[in-house]
Order: sequence, then C-alpha cells, then structure tokens
Amino acid sequence: MSLLVVEIGSEEIPARFIPPALDAVKSRMESLFEQEHVSWAGIETFGTPRRLAVKIDGLPDRQPDREKEVVGPSRSAAFDAGGNPTRAAEGFARAQGVAVESLVVRTLSKGDYVAAVQRLEGEAVRDVLARRLPELIETIPFPKRMRWGEGHVAFARPVHWILALLDGEVIPFQAAGIQSGRSTRGHRFLSPDPFPLRHASEYPAALAPRHVIPDRTERRRRVTVQVEALAAEAGGVVENDPALIETVTDLTEFPVAVRASFDASFLNLPPEVIVSVLREHQKNFAVRDAAGRLLPHFIGISNTPATSMDTVRAGYERVVRARLSDARFYFDEDGKKPLSSYAGKLSGIVFQADLGTMAEKTARVALLTEWLAESLKDKVDPAAVEAARRAAVLCKADLVTGVVGEFPALQGVMGRVYALRSGESEGAARAIEEHYLPRNAGDRLPETDAGALVAVADRLDTIAGCFSAGLVPTGSEDPFALRRQGNGIVQILLARKWDISFRDLCGTAAGILVRSVRAESPALVSSLVSFLAGRLASLLEQDGHRPDTVEAVGAVGVDNPVDFMLRVTALTVVRGGEDFPSLSVAMKRVGNILPEKPSANVDRARLTLDAEKELYAAFLRLKGVIGLHIDRREYREALIQIARFRPSVDRFFNEVFVMDKDPEVRDNRLALLAEIARLFGRIADFSRLVFEGENR
Repeated sequence: MSLLVVEIGSEEIPARFIPPALDAVKSRMESLFEQEHVSWAGIETFGTPRRLAVKIDGLPDRQPDREKEVVGPSRSAAFDAGGNPTRAAEGFARAQGVAVESLVVRTLSKGDYVAAVQRLEGEAVRDVLARRLPELIETIPFPKRMRWGEGHVAFARPVHWILALLDGEVIPFQAAGIQSGRSTRGHRFLSPDPFPLRHASEYPAALAPRHVIPDRTERRRRVTVQVEALAAEAGGVVENDPALIETVTDLTEFPVAVRASFDASFLNLPPEVIVSVLREHQKNFAVRDAAGRLLPHFIGISNTPATSMDTVRAGYERVVRARLSDARFYFDEDGKKPLSSYAGKLSGIVFQADLGTMAEKTARVALLTEWLAESLKDKVDPAAVEAARRAAVLCKADLVTGVVGEFPALQGVMGRVYALRSGESEGAARAIEEHYLPRNAGDRLPETDAGALVAVADRLDTIAGCFSAGLVPTGSEDPFALRRQGNGIVQILLARKWDISFRDLCGTAAGILVRSVRAESPALVSSLVSFLAGRLASLLEQDGHRPDTVEAVGAVGVDNPVDFMLRVTALTVVRGGEDFPSLSVAMKRVGNILPEKPSANVDRARLTLDAEKELYAAFLRLKGVIGLHIDRREYREALIQIARFRPSVDRFFNEVFVMDKDPEVRDNRLALLAEIARLFGRIADFSRLVFEGENR
C-alpha cells in the first residue's frame, strides 16, 4: 500500500477560506477515488495561510481490472427473425470496440436489449493521479478567486509550488501554471528556501523544524494553551471567543502568543468598545478578572517567534493605544448630544435605492412595532410595549455616531450605551441593542419583549422591502441575508410563543411598505408568506423533525408558526405508533379516489354494509372529542384518538367497494370518506407521511 501527499503552496490565503477549502479537498479526493475505483485507508488534511495539503494512505499500485457494461439497441432491432445481427448491432459493437458475436442480451424493465461487456484493465494509480489532480486543484472552491500571470487559472491566491509524492516518487503534472515536484517550503521569513522530501512519510514532520505547523488542530491547541497561560500571568482569564481562536489559527503558521497592556484610563470606555478594538481590528484577546471586568491587558498572536518579544509587544501596544485613543475621541464627541438628535440624520443614509432612507425604514419599523404590540397585547406587558415604541424610533440612530462609523460591529451596542446616557429607559435601551439579535445562526435571541418586538418588525420590513424590489434569494445567492433574517423572525416567534399568522404579519408589512415607497406588488404577500413558511420548515427539519412530517402539516395551510410547531411536534411523537402507517396508506387511497367536490352529507340510510356502518359510527363517536382536542391545540391527544380509527378504516377498505355501480351508494361512500378526510385534515395531511418500505 502506498502513501500520497499533495501540498499546494501559495501566497497568504484569507483565514476564512481555509476550513471550507480543506473540507472540499477531502470530499473531492474521496469522490475522485470512488470514480476511479481506487481504495484508500484514510485521508488527512492540513492547512495554513500559505498551504493546503492532503495526505492519503492505503493506496494500491493499480486500479482493479473491471467490466463495464453498455446497453445498446433493443433485441428486436439488433437481430433479425433468423437471429442474425443487423446493421444496428454491428454499428453498436463497432462503437464499443467489441466483436458483434460478444454482445449479450439483458432483460430490462422495458424489454430485452443487447449490451456490450468491455473488460477494462486497471490503470496505475500514479497515472490516475497525474491525470486527475490538476483539475481537482484548479477547481477548489473559494468565496473569491483571483487570476495572475496569463490569467488562465483562478485560485484564492497565486500558487508558488506544488508538492506531489506517491511514496518517494513525484507524480508529474502541471496545475495553476506550476509543475509538480518533491519540494516544499518552510516559514516565509524563518525558512523561506525550498527543500526536497525524499518520501511522502516525511510530511508534515519535516516542516516543524522550519517553523511551520500544518496541522490546524495542533495550531489551535497551541494558541489556546498559550493564551490561557498568559492570561493567568496577568491575573485574569481570556475572553471566551472560540471564533477568534479559529481565526488566529488560520492566520498563522507558527503561532506565538504575546501579552501586552494598555493604559488603565481607557477602561472608562464601554467594555464592548475595548473588546471590539482588540478583537475586530487587531485579532487580539481581551483579559478579564474573576468578576468579568476587563483588565488593562490583552494577548496577541504573532506568526513569528522573535529574539526579543519586547519589540513585538511594543508594536502591539502602539497600535492598540492609537485605536483606543480614536475610540475615546469619538465616544466623547458622540456624548455631546442626546441619541435622539442623531435620529434626524438618518434621512441622509440610503437604506436601499428603491426603499428610501434609513429614516423612512425607521418610520416603517415603528409602525410595524405598534401593530405587533397591539396584536400581542395579551402576551406583552404594557411597560414593554412603551419601551418597544421608543426603541423603534431610536433603533438606527447610532448608525450616524462616530463610534459606530469607526467600529460598525458596535451598532446596537452603542445605541444602548448612548440611550442610557441620554436618559432613556433601561427597557428601551436594551431593546435597541437586542433588536439586532440573532445576528447569525446559533446566536442568542432577544431576552426582552421590547427587544423581540422591534427585532421582528425590523426584519419583516427588510424582507418585505427586498422582495418588493425584486431582491429575492435564489439558490446560493442571498446578498441581503434574507434567509437569516427570516430564520430570526421564526425563532423569536417560536421562542416567545407569540400567536400570530404569517399572513397577518406579511400583509401588514406589505401595506406599510406600499404607503411608504409606493412599491405595490399584487403577489408580494403570498411570496412573503411562502418565504417565511419555508424558513419555518427548514428550522424544524434542522431540529430533527422529518421532512414528510413538516410537509404533512404545511399541506393543510397552517401559517401560524406556533400552531405549526405544536402539530409537527405531536405528529413526530405519535407517528411511531403501529396504527399510523396503515392510516397513512388509507388516506392516500382516499385522496386518490375522492372527487374535487364530493357529496356534502352522509345519508345514514344508504349505508348498507356493516363495515361502512361501523366506520360511520366511529366517526360520529370520535368527531366531537377529536375536534375539542384540536380546538384546544391538544394535538397529541387528538392524534391518539385518530389512531383509534385504524380498525374501522382497515375493515372498510377490505370489505367495501367504494366505487359502486349505483351512483347514490358510491356518492354516499365518498361523502363518508370526505368527512373523515376533513376531520383528519384539521391537523395534517396524513397522505404525505412516508413510512419504512414505502415509496414516496
């Protein structure tokens, strides 16, 4: 068994590109081997800013010999009545490179066909790799790609070398304008010269003495250990920031932590400002004491061990001091006016060309917030409503402040800080900050009703506005992050159990939008409802609910997300019972035979068979209690009662011929089935459920 290593060396790749690129390299190598019928034992990836690499062990010397079968013309077209091959058979055999006498007959679902069986000799794995690796390398996906030189190949950054070894042998090919070889390179500054590897097994160990740690897991471990140790030396603990750990891991090849400090007078700034300066601009870690208060220390990650870390430390401190000084200047200047004075300047910021200014958007958000508060008055405290009203007016005001202009990640945070400094209520101030939540998948939701009201209103206006302007997400394209914003609306409504339908939400948002920018679209409301329903379905499936369960509830037109979730949750629990597969099959049969408009009423006198009488009796007996449970949203209890129909339904379909030749009998039986379908359909469309062994 052989060992393969391939390394693509380049100029510095952006940190966020590296993890998905390595995932793509791994999956594409697996696909390559599957397509080429090559077995392997294990795949390991490596990545730093200057290299993407993969190491694969357990490779054979050659592909296995195999047979390939190609189906050709039908037997009747390939042979005449006397069994002699026709021109069609001869042409097919010639095209496949086999003798016509070697053609075989295969029986397929559509009849008998001739086939050519080709015996393919396995190719040397070295040759397979030389043939396939160039394309694999040149098509690694990146969020952005660049061209260089003659510009025929695009990659994240210009490629400078390609290491490709199968055991000790170079795999010869050219990709991205570079000829493969056996050489790699160490650290850009500490070991820049190329050096050869004799064997693939020397990778990645040969890079360690040259100050490169290609293994992301090991670099992450080193970053974490060093940062925690230096924070402890400073008398504190490092700011918990897993995302920053990942970022600095992919910014370095040989991470070395440095502890530095800033003047304690800067601690008068809001903590979020200090953390933003350290994190967003310098990729440094803040340090807190045991009580969670910031200390005047921070930890940076250098990519180069220096003989004198004092010089490195001084450099970090100089840059941070300048940034904090800027932040203090803007903070002091912003504080000379109340937050409400900044709201008037929002008319100078365009939200979107077709949707007006941020001032116009704020006005729409305020109207939507008012409507939401009124619609949910039984669930929201009056004090929260008042806080939401005020927050909606001020929620975007901090966008024109100096601090947010310099540090955009602090929008909302500075709104809260400036609101409190301007004498606004605690509730309104918190709502201003919380209306941006959740910012991304996995982020926390607003903790207050006021914040949740404004958050829903803001997202709803953005989605409605973008849809009206034709800025609808398509495929993988979603430049305005509308899917994420739709997810936020659904998550907030579900978390707070706010009973409100998508149609009411979208209809109100569309009406306010039309009055604001006169951008009426007849199909807008339906499009918005479908979009939010799709986000709800996606989130429920992500939570582990089966797609067919979600589809079954969606098929009966439920557009209240809280009600929708209750039904899906109940159906998920109950569908595992022994009665539901049979009921689902029965309801599929009902759906197939029911006309569009069955008879409205069941005529009891026309029920002549015991099986249909029994089914109707069960319907009359259970209809009331099932309906009561549904009205109370006790869906699990209702479904348990529905399961009791199973014996009667089974007997009915076993003993009763629904499509009787007597039209009155037939219509009466269809009316009975329609009554049952309507009762079941008050919860979900059972015919959409798929059980093991059943085809959709």
